[in-house]
Amino acid sequence: MNEEIKPISQLINATFSNIHIEDVENANETFSAWKKTVCSIKSLNPNEGNNLYDHSRIVDMKNGIVMVEADHPGWIQKLQFYKDYIVRGLKQQLPQMEIRNIVFKLSGSSFMFDHSGNDEKSKERAFKKLEKNLEEQSQITQKFMKNEQNSAKKRELPPELAQMFDNLRKNMLTKNEN
Repeated sequence: MNEEIKPISQLINATFSNIHIEDVENANETFSAWKKTVCSIKSLNPNEGNNLYDHSRIVDMKNGIVMVEADHPGWIQKLQFYKDYIVRGLKQQLPQMEIRNIVFKLSGSSFMFDHSGNDEKSKERAFKKLEKNLEEQSQITQKFMKNEQNSAKKRELPPELAQMFDNLRKNMLTKNEN
């Protein structure tokens, strides 16, 4: 046993020497903004935001993309429903982070990264691929929403038919009163 005994303070200092106070403060600010934004979500269920927060967490953030993990696919679906709201809230609270998007994953699964190499270049390529996929999905969604708005206008009833339905409704209401 030729191991050198070191004081615990030296071990603690060595362990935490690479952690900068600014990084810790940024992380705390980010987690706080996540909680505030997600918990502010309201729906028919008044606890919707709190439930979403309890079942999700930020796991990473890079190049303006926030990576969030949830413990069930149902929570991911709900988070995706509120995605635009969450992005706006985070942008307002963390303007220095330049947040552009959020991606979600199930706990225990991985994001769509190529793990063939663990070096920084392969991670950067994976992020660029992810950004490209997100941009394509965003364009498809915008196109779909535009088509939905146009088709909603086309679904309006002709004025004559609308008048007939109004008359029928009025007749039904007056007959029920007698």
